[in-house]
Amino acid sequence: MKNFVRLSVLALLLGTTACGEDLFCTDQLESVFITVKGDPLDDVYTIREATGDTLRFYQFPSDGDARTYTVMTDSLRSQLEKRTETFIFQGLSAGKIVVNEPFDITADRCHIQYVSSVQIVTW
Repeated sequence: MKNFVRLSVLALLLGTTACGEDLFCTDQLESVFITVKGDPLDDVYTIREATGDTLRFYQFPSDGDARTYTVMTDSLRSQLEKRTETFIFQGLSAGKIVVNEPFDITADRCHIQYVSSVQIVTW
């Protein structure tokens, strides 16, 4: 009986049902990032391939040779739920595109999720 109670509590904490659907979502904002090694980029943005929209996200300051840039946030979660789209991260230096990386991103009922791409680039 103790094991049954423990397993029940564990299943509740994990937030899944027999169907695999989330019972609850965290309040944490999920994001997808890319780390760029080299000189700082002058401008960065993400292009949503399906629509051609240019998306801009807050970029956290960072120091050193490697800088981390936001590619996508939960802001498009509802539009990506249960499907995958390609987003192109572009970074510019002196007006030229020096980073051009595609990211496949999906979402569930709660958050976006990184599917595939490189996560560290050097220019």
